[in-house]
Amino acid sequence: MLKQCFPVNQRPKNQTSEQFNVLKEQLEDLKATLYNQSEEKKAESAKNRTRIDDIEQDSKMNNLRFAGIPEEEGEDLQSKVLVITKEKLNLQSISESDIDLCFCLGRAVEGKNRDILVRFQSRDKRNLIYQCRRNMPREEPPVYINEDLTLIRSKLFYDARCKKKSGRVSAVWTQEGTTVIKINESSEPLPIKTHSDLRDALYGNLNTNLSDYEDSDANEETVSDYN
Repeated sequence: MLKQCFPVNQRPKNQTSEQFNVLKEQLEDLKATLYNQSEEKKAESAKNRTRIDDIEQDSKMNNLRFAGIPEEEGEDLQSKVLVITKEKLNLQSISESDIDLCFCLGRAVEGKNRDILVRFQSRDKRNLIYQCRRNMPREEPPVYINEDLTLIRSKLFYDARCKKKSGRVSAVWTQEGTTVIKINESSEPLPIKTHSDLRDALYGNLNTNLSDYEDSDANEETVSDYN
């Protein structure tokens, strides 16, 4: 009868093994729960960053950046901007009363012209100037008119322009704060809102609604190198 029983010292070992397996399962469940919570927090954090970026970009939609205008001591920036709009773009309707703010960005650096940030009273006037930038005559030094982008969007725009310089895309510009590219001259314009969009576009995997994005008419050449 005693031979049919398990040794006394074996019972704790089996019990310990069972307990270990239970604890291991509980640990795996806990790790899975924490991972899911972490992914949910990452997704929510990404959504919040997008919302904040959208709000910031909307606050900039009355702005334009004028780049390449030579700096002079004691200059009248508004007058310089109006010379561009009236003489270069032939927009005689733009006047000083249309300009809310006008100032140079960043610190002065010898030999380098700072961008001039111009905030317009009316978004319609701002949009008119930006639309007509493609009529800017080709002169030396060149003057560029760019949208005022958030840091996130300017980085994406810069990276897209690098793809153009390397020959991966045909044209790059921004519209309503969104980077837009053309893979080749005959392709449709593609809005690029994230770096994932840029990668997908390069490999032909980007599906999007193109109805709101006009063709650039090669205005990707009128872009400064700020980022």
